[in-house]
Amino acid sequence: MDQRGTEQDTPGQRRFPSRIPTFVGALLILGLLSWLRPPATSPYLPGRSGPLILAALIALFAAAEIFPVHLHFDGNTHSFSLFEIPLALGLFFVSGPHLIIVRILGGGGALRFHRKQPATKLLFNIACFMLEDRLAVAVFRFVGGQHGRFTIMSIVGAATGALAASMLSTMLVTAVICLAESKRPDRRIAASLGFGAISALVTISVGLVAVAVITAYPEASWLLVIPTIGLQAANHAYAKERRRHRGLVFLHDATKSLHQAADLRTALTNLVGKARDEFRAAHVELAYIASGSDTVMHVSARVGETTTETVPLDHSSLASLMAEVCVAAAPLVVQSSTADPMLTAVLAERQLNDAIVAPLRADGRACGLLLIGHRPGDIARFDRDDVVLLETLAENVAAALENGRLEQLLDQLRRMEQRLTHQTNHDELTGLANRTMFARIVRDALKQADNGQSTAVLFVDLDDFKTVNDSLGHAAGDELLVALGRRFGSAIPPYATAARLGGDEFAVVLPCVRDLEEVTAIAQQLLTTIGAPVSAAGRVVPVHASIGVALSTPGQSTAELLRNADTAMYAAKSLGKDRVAVFEPAQHDAAVQRYNLTFDLHQATGPTSRV
Repeated sequence: MDQRGTEQDTPGQRRFPSRIPTFVGALLILGLLSWLRPPATSPYLPGRSGPLILAALIALFAAAEIFPVHLHFDGNTHSFSLFEIPLALGLFFVSGPHLIIVRILGGGGALRFHRKQPATKLLFNIACFMLEDRLAVAVFRFVGGQHGRFTIMSIVGAATGALAASMLSTMLVTAVICLAESKRPDRRIAASLGFGAISALVTISVGLVAVAVITAYPEASWLLVIPTIGLQAANHAYAKERRRHRGLVFLHDATKSLHQAADLRTALTNLVGKARDEFRAAHVELAYIASGSDTVMHVSARVGETTTETVPLDHSSLASLMAEVCVAAAPLVVQSSTADPMLTAVLAERQLNDAIVAPLRADGRACGLLLIGHRPGDIARFDRDDVVLLETLAENVAAALENGRLEQLLDQLRRMEQRLTHQTNHDELTGLANRTMFARIVRDALKQADNGQSTAVLFVDLDDFKTVNDSLGHAAGDELLVALGRRFGSAIPPYATAARLGGDEFAVVLPCVRDLEEVTAIAQQLLTTIGAPVSAAGRVVPVHASIGVALSTPGQSTAELLRNADTAMYAAKSLGKDRVAVFEPAQHDAAVQRYNLTFDLHQATGPTSRV
């Protein structure tokens, strides 16, 4: 298995980082030194050697590099090139020096003229060719035994040599990647070695079958074309199916992360990171414009760097790119050779050689774009599968973002409804229940009261509160009311409800009480708690209150119970304030008499006052 597709590039450059040339030079020198004394100057099976086999090997090595199969596995791109087939033939039918020459001519020529590798990378691969072939020939000749015969030992030797060459290839490529990225080798090298070993054994087996057929039945050699093409087709089919499966998993994970992220910024940042890994791209960029917004949420990611910012909608680069992309019916594949000057400028600004750009559309409007730029390595280019995957991703992202906005709007409406409901049922100043809600709670408590239980209402009115407002101001009075509202929570049982009825009037409802003693004890505790001084307007203000207590009777209405508690509260005030008074029927009769007397006096003096 050849892994020359795992090299890393810098965006905008098709070459190794600057620290690599020394490493490549050392490898090249080591490769040249290894062939100063070739391990085999004559073919293992000399009867089949000749110009025809040399030309065939050059063609096979070239084809192996021209038609690789790329498989994304465990974070690396592995490239299957079937180079073990011509390697097996070369081990048996040509000498060691001829083997490295035909491989450099075939494989190196394909890398230079077909894949257009730059000099540094080409020299690295040629150095790998020399070291791999030197190791393969040495192992093969050591294990294979007697020359001139195709035996079990020669088969084992060829398989071992080819396998050793494949493992050396993996280690050299891993070394150059770690050196380029300043990283130490991790567990992925073990996975790469294991994966490469299995693939190499399969391919070398086909090569050994070819050797056996050519040795025993040379006239049937053309039949070897069929299994070779079949193996290549099977590799391609497996890689394509695996890639399709990875794409589906990626789309699911990306959409899921959008919904689960705590906020939009986090969601887009996570998405860009996932897209960079899936497309193995050096640069990913996402721009999103919410409906009715005049700003763009812009996220870009390169290897080791992610930036998230909010920019104006008329940002020249994004605006121009979005205008160009959103007119297109499908994603645009942009290359540095494009004739469009605006797209060329976009690539130059981002230091990219190629990119795919897809629009984000929702409800018939363009809401952003997604750009995938520059896939490292000279093997992999953006293809039709990448375009389809990006287009599907863009559709899912746009739908998820718009659905997320809809959910946010619905959530805002729910919170607004909750606030309105709270404001309707609670006092704005103290946060306690208001008169409307309190009356409803009392009514429900009267309906639910069991036999032997009553509902109690406590009316609380502050004594001389008007004096506080007149002397310290209404702001101080409000500060005093807020402080007292907080005290109710600690002074009444959990099952009770406190309310502010207006002004300096408060009330408490106690559902399901059994006797008057329980209620009066709670009222006394409340009076004590309220009576502690309060700091308002920078001064310590003494607080006193009068509390009226009323217990419900069977069949009594809400209005009657509230009236009785109010009457008891006035009785407490008439007794000297700062105390608790329990409602008695005589108090109501006295109140009625006072009202009638007041009304009669008004009627009697009314005509005189109008004269």
